[in-house]
Amino acid sequence: MSRAFFQAFDPPAARIAAAVSLAAMLVWCASVALQSDFSQVVRANTDDAFYYFTAARNLAAGHGLTVDGIHPTNGFHPLWLLLLLPVFLGHLPPDASLRAVTLLQGVLLAVGAIVLYRVHQRMFSARTALASTLLFLLFVVPSSMAGMESALLVLLLVLLYAAGAALYQQPQQRRPAVLVGVLLGLVLLARLDLVFLPLALALAIMLKLPDRQTRLTFAPAAVRVAASAAVVVLPYLLFNVIEFGAVMPISGAVKSTFPSLTPTHGPLGALSAKDFVAVGLAVGWLICSLLRLRARVAGAVAPYRGVAITVMALTLVLHLAYTVLFMKWGVFFWYYAFYPLVAVLILAVGIQAILQSTLLQTHPLLYWLGLGVLIVFGITRHVHQARNSHGEWQLVTYEAARWVREHTDAGAIFGMTDSGVFSYFSCRRVINLDGIVNTMDFQRQIAAGRVNDYLGANGVDYLVQHAVLGHEDVVRGDYTSMPIRILSHRFDVIGDPVMVYRKDELYRSLPYSHGTGDTVLVIWRYAQAGAPAARAAGDLCQRG
Repeated sequence: MSRAFFQAFDPPAARIAAAVSLAAMLVWCASVALQSDFSQVVRANTDDAFYYFTAARNLAAGHGLTVDGIHPTNGFHPLWLLLLLPVFLGHLPPDASLRAVTLLQGVLLAVGAIVLYRVHQRMFSARTALASTLLFLLFVVPSSMAGMESALLVLLLVLLYAAGAALYQQPQQRRPAVLVGVLLGLVLLARLDLVFLPLALALAIMLKLPDRQTRLTFAPAAVRVAASAAVVVLPYLLFNVIEFGAVMPISGAVKSTFPSLTPTHGPLGALSAKDFVAVGLAVGWLICSLLRLRARVAGAVAPYRGVAITVMALTLVLHLAYTVLFMKWGVFFWYYAFYPLVAVLILAVGIQAILQSTLLQTHPLLYWLGLGVLIVFGITRHVHQARNSHGEWQLVTYEAARWVREHTDAGAIFGMTDSGVFSYFSCRRVINLDGIVNTMDFQRQIAAGRVNDYLGANGVDYLVQHAVLGHEDVVRGDYTSMPIRILSHRFDVIGDPVMVYRKDELYRSLPYSHGTGDTVLVIWRYAQAGAPAARAAGDLCQRG
């Protein structure tokens, strides 16, 4: 076929292919949410995501900001919680609500894909837009469908990327600046550790706009952006200070050692292969940007895509540095949810350059062959990861939670680490013993050696261990007693041992594989259970 034919064929074909790809993504999201095997829906969501779902359910039921139904907490990013609220205002059964949340994530990511395609179509070409959208669908969407705030964050970053283009073209206009500021504020509320984004924005502007006159042109816009973002974010931060005594939510306070350095290998271990690729691309982009500064003509304004990508790449690097240097535990893949998006933005520039090369101009069919290879690789990779994914303990916990809902009093109170799935499906009050959705007082009680006093004062009836590790006799069931030791992650102190006994076992799962060996989930009656001031009136999943 002639080169002229392909030049005429490519733009409409790219648009059609983008629409088909988006439709396929929506079908996939729907299949994940609506599949008949509900256990796979549970596995598709992380345990931490269920803290959000339980908090949203409690808020919808009028119980306030709480996960355990007893203690107020701010151990979550606020915007995703608020977006979940309409789902739980319907007071659907837990299974149906979880399916609805899965569909919601798919819709958010679909909107993000559409916006990204349209921006890149204007910025580059239809073919580049299609290729970058496929990268987005294959490598950003699957890892953002885990129930956390990732889908919302990715959408907001894409919207910010699109809105920034309008502001960059007309910095004197007030409306684009306000829109960028509001979106920037929403990004921070979606994930608070993206505080590095406004810092990167300020640094990138200084680097990319070296001419003093050019910076003065953008100064009013920068002030409007900062003011609009502050209006969005400051009320939440003030609320944290008034209600909880600190700006940082408890989930961040128990994980971060800032300003004390505590570099560990844990955060790096949570990076996937595509995250490492994103880090390499971001670092390479920043190095090239610095090298290009010397060649910049005085008074010239850098292209928007260069500034925007520099901001995102710098945000990634600063975020990674903070995570590695100051986060001591509990860092998982969703901390890096925006990294593949940064890679997609950088690769779009490279794709456009390749499409303008002599080889692709002479042999345009290579473009479509390349897309075919990309699709096959992306789908194969996703299928492989799905088959080898872990999460059996979540299914075991799900079954235990269902048993508890059917066989325990509605007012029963439980204590458990990694309690997300259990809290959500048991519909009981479950005090989180990790502390990430508890209070700072709990951390102080652990450090003071008063864990048993705390559990008794809060009326804990049962203790749950989702995976008994280091006690083979407990796994076999031929033990007499076992100490449960709870760590204060905030103060790095292990509290007084909480003793559990074989005679007090209420529930024991079948052995299942966890880590390098077999383990079991066990529920014990707590021997020192006290009487709390107020018991739950009934099943927390039921209305009224």
